[in-house]
Amino acid sequence: MVDSRIFIVAEELMNKLKRITSEYIEAEDRIRIAGLTEQNKTLSLWLTMRLTSRLVAHCIALLGKHSPELAKATTNDDQLKNNLQGLVQHSAEQEIVEQPAVSVTENSLSLLIKEINVTTSNGGVLMAFKENETSSYELYLESNQLRQWLGMLYHIWQKAEWPLHIWPDWMDKSTGSVISETTSIH
Repeated sequence: MVDSRIFIVAEELMNKLKRITSEYIEAEDRIRIAGLTEQNKTLSLWLTMRLTSRLVAHCIALLGKHSPELAKATTNDDQLKNNLQGLVQHSAEQEIVEQPAVSVTENSLSLLIKEINVTTSNGGVLMAFKENETSSYELYLESNQLRQWLGMLYHIWQKAEWPLHIWPDWMDKSTGSVISETTSIH
């Protein structure tokens, strides 16, 4: 028999984000994800360069493994695959629809994220941002949204003047003027 009280507590601790805005905050030398929860509460999730680097590397690897466009390519030519990745990335970025930025207030919860669990799910990824063992905020991004968010992170990364060695060449070729600092994902 499952104790329903434990299940209810677990559900309350797993908060879902329905919209985010990512930006670099120079004074903190960190990326802040301003999130809007399903309960319409805003919060700040702070990411260090070290943690974000790991997240980016993992997400790029996932795109290489689970991209339907690459699965259709019957070539082993790495240059051709990189060109294809760049085209798919550019196409995703062209589809960005500007939304109002998520604005945090001084009453908004502010969390330094220490762990991010990433799982593939239904053609996208589910990211669980964790401050500690008891609180977690989930964000689901479809493959196209993941590409769009990575394009935004790449733009933020450049603004922060962080080392670009974690980014693949095809990302540099794809990013254009479509992405602005106020674009949010939902």
